[in-house]
Amino acid sequence: MDLFIQGFSAFFSLSSFLFMNIGLLLGLVFGAIPGLTVILCIVLFLPFTYTMGPIDSFMFLLGIYCAGGYGGSISAILINTPGTPHATATMADGYALTRQGKSKKALNIALQASTFGGMASALTLLFFAPQVAKFAQKMGTPEYFLVCLFGLTVIAGVSGKSLIKGIISGAVGLFISTIGLDPMTGSTRYIFKNINLYSGFDLVICLIGLFALSEVLSKSKKSNQ
Repeated sequence: MDLFIQGFSAFFSLSSFLFMNIGLLLGLVFGAIPGLTVILCIVLFLPFTYTMGPIDSFMFLLGIYCAGGYGGSISAILINTPGTPHATATMADGYALTRQGKSKKALNIALQASTFGGMASALTLLFFAPQVAKFAQKMGTPEYFLVCLFGLTVIAGVSGKSLIKGIISGAVGLFISTIGLDPMTGSTRYIFKNINLYSGFDLVICLIGLFALSEVLSKSKKSNQ
């Protein structure tokens, strides 16, 4: 208990709160803009922490990371395009509320859910990290295979009325994931002698670009009508 008190006393300082709020602002802006991810924000501003103290730099980077998780839901709710991959599921209900004129309510719910989830995960990590680590060490190839299989079966649940379209989309996604170097053999797959495809396609770029493109096509179709 004495260690917890000493730790909290070290964090509760004026400089820590100042850098934390600056990090929150930066993370919110980068998370709300599709394509500018939280990791990019951390990488860009990491050099600024070299001249800061350990507590201040930790609070600064933590503010960026936590705010970025919520910032992605802003664009997902308002323009139906997730700012971060975490906000993909927010589009389903968030944008529907925006179309009903309840965008403020959706943003408040997203903020409350992000705050509660962040606090719950932090407390879980604080008190149950050893148990979670032991459980993770027991996961092997069969468990990872079942996780991948579960991800493929989710397609049936999110396809809606057209299961064929969902299966086609899943097949296209599997094909895109095979482009690049084979992690097992190191051989190239479907790069067509283009060195830019050696590393394949980034999941975040494909995910955000897909939703943004579909929203643009939907808007243009409505405007033409």
